[in-house]
Amino acid sequence: MHDNETPDGNENSLTAGGTIIGFLLFISGAILVLYGLLDIVVRIDSLITAGYLVVGVTCYKIGHALLNHFAVFKVHPERRRAPQR
Repeated sequence: MHDNETPDGNENSLTAGGTIIGFLLFISGAILVLYGLLDIVVRIDSLITAGYLVVGVTCYKIGHALLNHFAVFKVHPERRRAPQR
């Protein structure tokens, strides 16, 4: 271990990498689904359009699951003083 490396540095990089990959899959899936839906409007008889929809929904679901697993934002509740009586 190097001097400037923390013991949980690998965990932080895994979380950041998982979040980025999840976000990219999520956005890619959403774009593919949108493209597939727009392609249905233009021509409905294409098998490639169905492929776009299946791959898009799959990427969307995997990306959403990865984001839910890795992207955990810890928000601490505010400490408020009790009102003076």
